[in-house]
Amino acid sequence: ILLNNQGIDSTANDAAINNLFTGENPLLIILILGISAPIMEEIVFRAGIIGYFLKDWPILGIALSSISFGLVHGPTDIISFFIYALIGLVLSIAYFKTSRLEVSILIHFFNNLIPAIVIAFGLM
Repeated sequence: ILLNNQGIDSTANDAAINNLFTGENPLLIILILGISAPIMEEIVFRAGIIGYFLKDWPILGIALSSISFGLVHGPTDIISFFIYALIGLVLSIAYFKTSRLEVSILIHFFNNLIPAIVIAFGLM
């Protein structure tokens, strides 16, 4: 939504999501995009990279987690990459500061909720 408001085309991730869920049940869209995706992504990017693989090097873990998060979301230009990487950084810092995965999951959930509702009900 932020990228569209700035006149930037959708990322590959956004385009794939829109194509995948066109005409689907709104509840299913909200369940997958708003709940399941944040849980799975936080397990991989925060608990996996920061909490497991790089637990002894938290700064490297935060950086790698944020950059990986930005890249996995299919940026189509440098601005969209930085937006996704910044979201990854916020989530990474939240996880690192609290040592609680549920904190980054909740932040991620709220970040995804509005776009999930927009997609679910075809509001954009």
